[in-house]
Amino acid sequence: MFMEVLNIVLPVFSIIALGFILKEKKFLTESDIKTLNKVTFYIALPLLIAYDVATADFSEVFHLRLIIGLYLAIGAMFLFSYVIGGVLGLDNRRRSAVMMTSFRGNLAYVGFPIIVNAFGEDALAQTAVVVSFLVPYMLFLVIASVALCNGADDKVKNGKGVLRSTLQNPLVISSIIGLSLSAIGFQIPYMVDKMVKPLTQMALPIALLGIGGSVDTTKLRGDLKLTGLIGTLKLIVLVLFGMGILYFMGVTGFPRKMGLVLLAMPPAVSTYIVASGMDSDSDLVASGLVVSTIASIFTISIWLMVLGVV
Repeated sequence: MFMEVLNIVLPVFSIIALGFILKEKKFLTESDIKTLNKVTFYIALPLLIAYDVATADFSEVFHLRLIIGLYLAIGAMFLFSYVIGGVLGLDNRRRSAVMMTSFRGNLAYVGFPIIVNAFGEDALAQTAVVVSFLVPYMLFLVIASVALCNGADDKVKNGKGVLRSTLQNPLVISSIIGLSLSAIGFQIPYMVDKMVKPLTQMALPIALLGIGGSVDTTKLRGDLKLTGLIGTLKLIVLVLFGMGILYFMGVTGFPRKMGLVLLAMPPAVSTYIVASGMDSDSDLVASGLVVSTIASIFTISIWLMVLGVV
């Protein structure tokens, strides 16, 4: 069992580590990393999602109860982290930072490779559909966390811009396109299939290299206790919320395992950008990202064993 877990987790985090090392050794510059992330975000991942969803059976890739259950789990963490921030007496900037990093996970860049390694490539289409529903919801809650803590109109206006850009997110749009093509039973022409397939195969490795290159240890300077709290809430408590809710909703089998694995992902790297733009505590967010990403190597491995994936 232990070796099976390593076979799932280590390849993913080894590529992330390679991206970090290449950046530290100046083999990849900041400009190179930005280019990698742009290719991943606007081309490779959208093509991968649209292709996998379009070529799947619509009735098999859409899990309404799972999506509702994940909404409830993430919403519960939103409220729980707000209460925790109040109990600890955190100021508004740190309170919103803890909130947004406690529920917004790196679903596509890290989640997709883990899902593929654990369940096979056939699982990607179902995962992509779920992620396309979660991304706008989590961004809405990020905006709500800042509005709830800061209550500043200009920050909310900034948040509306973030929400608008989320609805234009290539990953969301590609899922909608894929679902539409799957629903009508569209068959991808042979020539298009041969052209698109190689592009989809580069998506996940490039995404992981970009994640590694985006990790900045110089920003590791937040409150150590709060950094640990972020990791605990995101990597452990959120998954426990999901377990309870999905159990009572009767979600079983692969959808349940897939949903809980997604909840176990570390915070999204782009949360730092959002935190900076909305006057949250970006240093605390950055520290939480680095520590939680490293800790997730172990927590994801444990959850895979608990869920019986291996």
